[in-house]
Parts: sequence; structure tokens; C-alpha cells
Amino acid sequence: MTDQPNSKNKGLLVALLMILTAASPIAGSAQADHDTDSDGNFTGTTVKIGFLGDQTGMISSYWSGFYEAATIANNHLNEQAHDYGTNVQFEIVYADSGCDSSTATNGAHALVSAGVMFVVGALCSGASMSANAVLSAAGIPHISPTSSSPALSDSTTYPGFFRTITSDGINGVGIAQLLDQAGGSGMSSPALVHVDDYGYLSGVSEAFEDTWEEYGNDLCMDSDGYEMKFVLDTDPDYTSIALDIVGADCDSVVLVTYTDHGVDMVEELVDRGFDHDNGLIVSPASMDSAQAGDFETPSHADELTVLVPSWDHDSEMHDDFWEECDSIIECSSMGIFQSNSFDAISIVAQAHMLSEMFDVPLEDSIRYIGYQWGGTSSNITFDENGDPYGNGHEICDYNYNESNGDLLLECDDYLPPSDIDFEPDSDLYGYDVFSLQLEEFEESVHFEVSLEEVDIEGETVTISISRDIELDPSIRQEIDYDFGDGDGVLNETEGFLFAELVIEGYGLVPHWVCFSMTSEDLTPIDHDNREDCEYAGGFWAGPYGFLSTDDEDGDGMPDSGPSLDGGTSGCSWNGIEGNAFEYVTLNGISPSCIDGLVMAWDFGEDENAGWETVPMISWIWFGTFDASVDPTDGNFTLSYPGDPEGGSYQYPSETNLCTSSYTQGEGNQEFWQASVTTHGSDWGPCITISGLIEEVEITFASTDSDGDSYKDPYDAFPDDSSEWADSDGDGVGDNADAFPTDANETVDSDGDGIGDNSDAYPTDANESADSDGDGLGDNADAFPTDANETVDSDGDGVGDNADAFPTDANESADSDGDGVGDNADAFPKDANETVDSDGDGVGDNSDTDVDGDGVENAFDQFPTDGSEGNDTDSDGIGDNQDTDDDNDGVEDTEDAFPLDPSETSDNDGDGIGDNADDDDDNDGWLDATEVACANAGGSGDKDSPGAKPSDLDGDGICDATDDDDDNDGYLDPVCFPSHSMPEYAGCAVGEEDRFPRDSTEWFDEDGDMSGDNANPPPEDGVPGFGALSAVMAVLLGLAVSRRRSD
Repeated sequence: MTDQPNSKNKGLLVALLMILTAASPIAGSAQADHDTDSDGNFTGTTVKIGFLGDQTGMISSYWSGFYEAATIANNHLNEQAHDYGTNVQFEIVYADSGCDSSTATNGAHALVSAGVMFVVGALCSGASMSANAVLSAAGIPHISPTSSSPALSDSTTYPGFFRTITSDGINGVGIAQLLDQAGGSGMSSPALVHVDDYGYLSGVSEAFEDTWEEYGNDLCMDSDGYEMKFVLDTDPDYTSIALDIVGADCDSVVLVTYTDHGVDMVEELVDRGFDHDNGLIVSPASMDSAQAGDFETPSHADELTVLVPSWDHDSEMHDDFWEECDSIIECSSMGIFQSNSFDAISIVAQAHMLSEMFDVPLEDSIRYIGYQWGGTSSNITFDENGDPYGNGHEICDYNYNESNGDLLLECDDYLPPSDIDFEPDSDLYGYDVFSLQLEEFEESVHFEVSLEEVDIEGETVTISISRDIELDPSIRQEIDYDFGDGDGVLNETEGFLFAELVIEGYGLVPHWVCFSMTSEDLTPIDHDNREDCEYAGGFWAGPYGFLSTDDEDGDGMPDSGPSLDGGTSGCSWNGIEGNAFEYVTLNGISPSCIDGLVMAWDFGEDENAGWETVPMISWIWFGTFDASVDPTDGNFTLSYPGDPEGGSYQYPSETNLCTSSYTQGEGNQEFWQASVTTHGSDWGPCITISGLIEEVEITFASTDSDGDSYKDPYDAFPDDSSEWADSDGDGVGDNADAFPTDANETVDSDGDGIGDNSDAYPTDANESADSDGDGLGDNADAFPTDANETVDSDGDGVGDNADAFPTDANESADSDGDGVGDNADAFPKDANETVDSDGDGVGDNSDTDVDGDGVENAFDQFPTDGSEGNDTDSDGIGDNQDTDDDNDGVEDTEDAFPLDPSETSDNDGDGIGDNADDDDDNDGWLDATEVACANAGGSGDKDSPGAKPSDLDGDGICDATDDDDDNDGYLDPVCFPSHSMPEYAGCAVGEEDRFPRDSTEWFDEDGDMSGDNANPPPEDGVPGFGALSAVMAVLLGLAVSRRRSD
């Protein structure tokens, strides 16, 4: 690797390299002779730039600063123009604008009369508006360094107007960006409170609303659908506004006001309950100077965020300008917006140069130069209205220190400018007129389109497109002047350094490669310096830049290998310098893989070379296509629609495009013939290009030598018309090969499907192998891999020779010789045992419990049945299976005594069968007694403990058979059946109990149905009533007695 370039060269590198893309050129122009007379006076073209500045008026005190900044810019431009031989110098013509419309109009007319090409100014916005009417009518664009009114952001009303300062409306754009940004505050429903637009705040609220709407958002609304948008008049009702905002639950407030209104509004919002913990109150820079004394409660200021445009910008041009400006007191201490003025002068001057170089309108050339232009004030890109995007905003918050009463505005966060919202439609955007323009030195360009590889099985095709740019050797003097030692000779070392700069200019790492000169092809060998390489007989080549991003170790060399041997490398195109295959198709298919490399070589003069060398830049792209071709067609067609028109580049006159094929067969037989077709005509392998490449087709056509319709690249036998494929690669064509996919076989004599080379019986179609070598073919041999067996009579898998039971498929061995085969013998090693009925490991001959049911054989009614041991009813059915073990006619499931034929039920569950139990229901009454009571007409059920006999006196005799139910010594009357149990028996006679259910009463002398014990009768009674009652009782008693006797 050669030494790295010095810092001066690195600084010029960006301006140096605008190397061509796949369909785009190397840009620029060559340094011309310096146009001076014998006294050194400039004799070229002088271009006048007007500066419309405020030499009088309200900002005239800053005029010296503007003037010095313009002078620095003009001197710098003329030095660059001289260094790069443009034969142009710039002169600034000044006119007064006075920060006044009328003065600016007059000044603009004066500049037009002076023949200026461009104007810088005016400085005040109103003056710029007036001047624009004059300048635009004359077709003169102008750039203001300081006019910031949003009204000027209108290219229709103010055509040809640009500015290097951002519009004041950028504050509104920034606030919308802050509220909407992802990952930021994420506000969605802001209220807007603003003053009538005037001064610095002119257009800010409108810019916020427009941008917020462009983002697809709405302002906060109340429940009635009214937007929370308020314009502050001279005496605002802050309380009502705050209450409305809080009531609408707005999550943020945009406060476009100056300090006086803003302070009052912030305090009222906080006092009225605005959710400042989750919300945001944000203001533009108009609120950046509030003091603690402005607030009744200074701590309320903590809730205010202020968005301040950033003036910080870092660039080499910025540093160089301010170093010179600071050395001039009038520039550094007596001016404002000096860097914006420097940028405006620089842009219009470079725009003039670009306009002359490519014959484009002046206004367009300003837009081309003003694209990502790294100026002193910002990285300038003009939008459609001529506004720059600026440097973004500082996000600042007030913080009140209660201990010392200080209120500080602290800017700790940054909001970058919004993204550029247009796509450049010309390669002139961002053009650097002060670069070393390589295209002016192009002598010829040679394109080579090659068929590198055809993978027929993988169905991929690799095409390479190379472009060799040959430069005029005179460029060496220019390179030496700008990058070398300036002695007029670019030596080999200086050339290597510059070549590495070319590679680095693409963002690639320069690599040098040592190639072997002893191998038939150029093969990279492992040497990392020129001395070792040449000592080993190698060739030191480079520098190369590899385009693959397959580079995990970051050394710039593709990990999968560099594209030096006609193949692809990492297959991960990094997009540098376009894509040669972007519009290319092969048989209508786009490439699936693109890669490539670039090389800059022979820039230095090699004094030892025996031939004249010329500087070259060579690009090689590799494209892999997933393309298969019909073997009967065999052609590949690469199509390119032609270079896009409208660019500034044209290929040099000596430019050609050729085709070739590196895919060859045996004996270097060419499989494909390449040709180029344009305008429907075949021009053979090469065409000449004039200006741009037009629509072109390149055909790689293959031949058919043997005429079998299969093209030679796809024909394994290109000279044999009967064959074209050899699938197994055995040298015998598929048509003649009985086994076209088996390289070991070609013939099958017996037609059994087994090749003769593998067939043990090549003439016996029934056999092809004798695996065990026993002389019997495998198909006939029951044991083809056992030389001791050939037959298996019983088909049990054991050959007859080894089978103890050759005719019994279930047995083949009798290990204990007891005549029972091992499969059936429970004890194949014990000649005394063959069966183990219960599986307990003891043979039946020795087992005392053969069936293993726990009942010894001597006591087991079923000694060989493990599921049975007893047969209670001796019916021949074991109890386990017998459903009526005692054979009493009642199923065991219904029989309370399944093994006792004399019993079947136990009604009271006392364990005694009902037949033997004298109290079946266990209710304390003998069954016979309960039956007798029931038969006597009383209660009682021998089978139901709930149905006991009635026994009033509890003497154990049921009332139905008891003649004295109440046990009072007086017998129950016979006029009533005992079971009827009357409470009163008026028919009782004599000593019979009139109250048979009441042990305290027995007589009723007076017949009043009340016992005499409790109700003694009167001695005399009631006249007539007692006698009558007695008579009736007697008569009734007789009647009943007679009825009972009947």
C-alpha cells in the first residue's frame, strides 16, 4: 500500500471526484491557460455581481460588516477561478437600498443599468419585495442574506428570489415538527394562541397551521367542534382563553406571542389547571428573553418551552471565512449576518460559472449550486420558493431558581431541520465548478460486455460489463499542479497517490493485489507490498476498490474474495456510482446478484516502461441472472433501453462497445458467438458510440455442429447427431445407454434391469445376484445372505437345516429336548416342565396351586382355573361366575345371604335372615304379634319398622287385641270393636269403660260425655233431663248390644 494523501489533498477530494455512474459521465472541465497580459493583468471575462445593501437607513450601522464579508467572498472566488483557469473574474457593484422600498427600487434599476448578472440583496424584507419587481422583469435572480419575511416564500409572487437566511416562518414549521415528531413529545391536539402577525412573528402562526395540517393533524377542538385558536387583541381575556383550553382537554398550547402577552398567558394557563406534567406550552424565539420579574409567579415559567433557530454550523468553509473575518475589525465587530452574505456572493458567482459551462438558465444554475452546498451559514439547499432549510432549532426550557431568583433559558436538546422534500431531476444538482474535471480529458471510453459463465445445471448466467475510460496524458500535468509537487511531471509515486484518492473518492478502501506471472491466468498471490510481490516474480496491480459489502472485518476487501478472476464476489452491491445493470435484462430477466470493482491505474509516468502508458479508470460489474435457456435455442439476449437523455454528459468521439465470450469448450471451442444489434441491424461484435448509448441488444448465439437441434453448449456430443446428453457422464450417450443416470452401467443383456457389470447372472433374467455365494441366485434363495440355508419349508424365517420343527411355522427349536418347542414351552431349558398355568415361575408339575388363585390344588374345586375356587351349590359353575351361588332361586345380587339357600333377605339388616328372625323389621314387636294385631284390624307391619302396632297403655299388647287400652282397670266396652279406638263409648254398660282411651275416666253417670271424676254429676239433676237421658242410653246400649250379638 502506498502512503496516504496529505490533508490538503483530502480536503480537495470531495471537489475532485464526480466519476460517472453506469449511464452517467465523468463530470467537469479542464483547467485552461491563465488569461493575463505581459504585466500580469487579467484579460479574461469580468462578471458583475450587484450588491443591494443598506448604506443608509435604519441598519446602515452594519453596512461595513456586509461590505467586508462581500469583499472576502469576491477575493476568494477570484483566487479559485484563477487557480482553476476559468478565465473569469468577479466584480461587485454596490447600490443603496436604505431598508426602504423606494430606495431599493432605485438601487435595483441602477444595478440593471450597470449590467450585473446577479444581485445579492436587498437586506430588509420590504426592500427585497420592491427590488424583486425590477430585477425579475430584467431576468436577474437575486439572493438576500437577511430578508426573513415569510411573505417572500412565494416563487410566483417573487420570481427569481432566493435567500441564505431562513424565513421567520421556520419557527412555525419547527414547532409543528416538534409536536409531531416520533419519539418526541407526541402531542396530537394543540391549541393556538397568537398575536396579529407583525414584525418577527409575521407568518409564524400561519406556517405552524399549514405544516401541522400537512402532517395530517388537526387543532384541538371543544365539545361543539370549535377550534381552540385565539387571536390576542389589545386587552385579551386570558382567563376565558385558559379555561376554554383546559375545558377542551388540549394536550399542548402553541404560543405565538411576544413576552408581554406570552407571560400573562402562561401564568393563566398554569393557574387554571393546564396539565403541564403531560402537556406542553411552546413558543418561538420571541419568548426567549423573559425575566423573572415579568412573572407574578416566576416558577410558572418552568412550564414554557422555547424553540430557537440554531445558528451553529460546522464546515471547512465556515472556519476559513471566520478566521479571515475575525482579522478585520469592520467585519467581525461592525456587522451582522456576515456568513449569510458570504454565502450569497459565493453561490451567485458559482451559478454563473455553471450556467456558462452547461448553458442552463441563471435561476436553474442557482438551484443546482444551492443543493447540499456546505456554506458558512448552513448546509444550504433551496426549496421550490428559494428558502433554505436552515440549521434546525435548539429546544430550550426555562428553569427558575428559587434560591437566588434567577430565571434561565437552558437549551439542552436539538431539533434537526426537516427533510429535503424533492428529488433532484438533474445530475447538475450539487455540482462543484471548482473541481478537477476529468471528463475534459477523456480520449476514449471502451465498453466490453462479456458472457463470463453459464451454469447449465444451476440455471444461472453471469455477464460482466466493463468500462475503460482512457484519459489524455496531459491530465498528469494538471494533477501534478494540484496534487503533486508542481514540477510538471507526475511521477509514479504521485500517480499512485492520486489513484488511491480516486478510489477513496467513492468511499472505498484502495487495495493493491499481487498477481502471479507464472500461471496461465492471472492469479492473486499473497503479498502485501510491491517489493515482495515483484521479488516473487509477481505483478503489483492496483489500486482496486471492491464494491461488495460482504466485508465483516472492514478492510474493504470482500470476505468472499475479490472480483479479479472473472467471477462475482460478495454479491451485495453497495450502490456506489450507480448500477450498470439497473436497466439491463437477460432474456427479459433482471439480475439476481450484482457486484463489481473499480481500478485507477497508470496515472503516474513509468520511466522504465517500454511503451507509452495512459491514465485509465476501469469499472467492471458482474451480474448473475437466474436464466435457463431451451437447449434447442441456446441463445442469450441482453437488452439495454439506452442512456437517459437530458444529462450534461456526452461520451467522447472515440467510444465503442464490444462483446465477447469467455465460455469455451474443449480445445477452446467457442460455444457462443457475440454480436451487437441496434436499430434492427446486426453490427457484429463491436459498435461505435456517438454521444450516448442508444437502445441496444447483445446476442450470445450458439451453434449446432452435428445438426441434432441441440446447441453445442448443451450437447454432450456436439459431433454425434444421435446423441446430445450424457446424464451420468460415463461417456455413453443417454440414447444408447441402458442406464443413462448410472455411470457404472451401460448394458443389460438379460433385460432384467440390472446392468451387466453388476449382474451375477447376466444371461438369466430371473437372477442377478448370489449374495451368499452358495450357488443359488438370491431370487430363488430363501436366505440370500446365508450360505448355510436355501429353503424354509414352514416359512418361519428359519432355514430347514437349522429348524428343529421344519414343518411347524410356530416352532424352530427345542432347547431342553422334551418334545415341546421353545415357543410353546414355558420352561424351554427344563425337560421336566412345559406349562406354568398361573405364570408364577413354577411349573405345573411342581406347583401346589397351579392356577395361582390362593387355593391349593387339593382344596380347589377348579384347580386349573385361577378365577374360581368354590362351587357352593355344586352346580358345576364356580361361585365367581354363578349368579345364584346357593341355588335358592334368588340372584346373588338380590340375595342378602347368597351362600345360604334357607335365607334370601334381611329386612332389618341385623344379620339374621328373615326366615330365622322373629322380628323382621327390628321394631321391637315380634312378627307374630304384629301379624295378629293387623289381623285384628289394628296397626302394625312386620316388614316395616315405621308401621308399629298402636299400644296406648304401653303394656306390650296392641290396642287391637288389648281389652283395656288405657289400663285403668275398666274393660273396654264390647259395643265397639277394640281396634276402633273410640274416645267416648256411650254404649258401654255396667262396669265397661265409657272413656276407653282415657285412663283417668271410666263412668259418665249423667251422660254429659264428661267423666264423672272430672265432672261429678248433680245429686238431683235437671228435672226431666236426667231421666230421659238414662232411658235413651239404656235403649241405645240395648240396640248396640243386639247389633254386636247379631
